[in-house]
Amino acid sequence: MRAWCAWALLAASSACGGVPPDRGLDARLGVADAAYVEGAMPESAGGPAVESIDLPKSDVSAGDAGIVLRAALGSRATAALVGLEGDLGYWIVPAGLADVSAPTFPTIDVRLSLASSIPPGAASLVLRAVDAEGRPGPSTSRALRVSAPAVPSGALVVSLRWDSDADLDLHVVDALGREIWKGDIETPAPDAASLDLDSNAGCVGDGRRRESVTWAARPRAGRYVVKVDTFSLCAAGAASWRVEAWLDGAVVARATGVSGLVDTTFVHGRGAGVLALEIDVP
Repeated sequence: MRAWCAWALLAASSACGGVPPDRGLDARLGVADAAYVEGAMPESAGGPAVESIDLPKSDVSAGDAGIVLRAALGSRATAALVGLEGDLGYWIVPAGLADVSAPTFPTIDVRLSLASSIPPGAASLVLRAVDAEGRPGPSTSRALRVSAPAVPSGALVVSLRWDSDADLDLHVVDALGREIWKGDIETPAPDAASLDLDSNAGCVGDGRRRESVTWAARPRAGRYVVKVDTFSLCAAGAASWRVEAWLDGAVVARATGVSGLVDTTFVHGRGAGVLALEIDVP
């Protein structure tokens, strides 16, 4: 019953036995504000059904974040299991109160993200409702059509994405030692670069949860250092993040991590953040 041991993660920040929760960083699907369980989703055991699914966007791209998923669950449901067919694990989402779209049923309203490594083609999103005894009901699925990730426009692009409403900040130090971040959003020629936005600034959620630094022209050879600063977790308990670097349209470096409460206690500003990756531009 390890799945229902993991269910306790929804109410506590550690798993059974004091083992830190798995954040699902290697999974193809991410679900914000949910608990991840590695392994196959359990089969139906007499639990409630999923009454309806609202997935406004079924044509998606690898690397997409903020995909809206809403569902109404059977009246006995206390949570839902959400996953991609064939993925490394699945997610447990606690059910909320009925809303105007489903006034007599428990509901979920979550944001999904797809790993940039997910292969293009057809995918199947699977949901099961679960009752208070941990019994899953029959599965309900929706088809997704996954396209290849859009290639960022720029000779060198460094992007940060995360999965919650936390306020994370991207810092990149170029080969000349100049730092691009929200306090200094662009560098002049030579090797001009710019930060596109300060997402979720001041805990005002903008739904983007991503920031990118872009060099329109190929920058000079040398080492580029990328850091992630957790300015605030806002209302989130943690934030799983992913950093990718694109050079001439191809991914040359990738890193993942998790920001916790301790990361918010460090000094913020120029030079802040934990090291995500280093890029050597030839």
